[in-house]
Amino acid sequence: NGETAGLISLRDRNVHYDTKIADIERSSREIKYNLTTNRPRIHSRSVSQSSTDSYSSASYTGSSSDEDDTNPREKQQKNSKGQSDFCVKNIEHNAFGRREIEIAEQEMPGLMALRKRAEGDKPLQGAKIIGCTHITAQTAVLVETLVALGATVRWAACNIYSTQNEVAAALAESGVCIFAWKGE
Repeated sequence: NGETAGLISLRDRNVHYDTKIADIERSSREIKYNLTTNRPRIHSRSVSQSSTDSYSSASYTGSSSDEDDTNPREKQQKNSKGQSDFCVKNIEHNAFGRREIEIAEQEMPGLMALRKRAEGDKPLQGAKIIGCTHITAQTAVLVETLVALGATVRWAACNIYSTQNEVAAALAESGVCIFAWKGE
């Protein structure tokens, strides 16, 4: 009865493999959706290291003074040129935002080449551009390119979670009319 023994062991082996496959699928669901409570949370993003340097979670936090809790609409802020046509969390955090923008410029060579090539011609001279997007360092590179090409720009945030306050402050410091702060 060697044939029967062979069939039984083949069937048992298939059941064993099916069980292993089910275990692997369950494990991958647990990891993907973080269904287990005893494992550390796993975050996965496919971005470059320099992008994570300018990601809002790595942003300057400053102090947690009462001034930071004040609604930006209630503050009177001016940039170093005396302009006040903007509303950001704290204009004083612009240096950190400028650093983030400079990092983002390295990630966007095509836009920087366009800026360099067309800046002298000012092809957008007289154009008035209004935008409402996520305010990130990468958005700031776009906005500053539009300004460098001659456009007059007014920009607002579209998402209360993605706004990088320091980047908004850097844009305001450079003279861009921007209305953006995290949480609004």
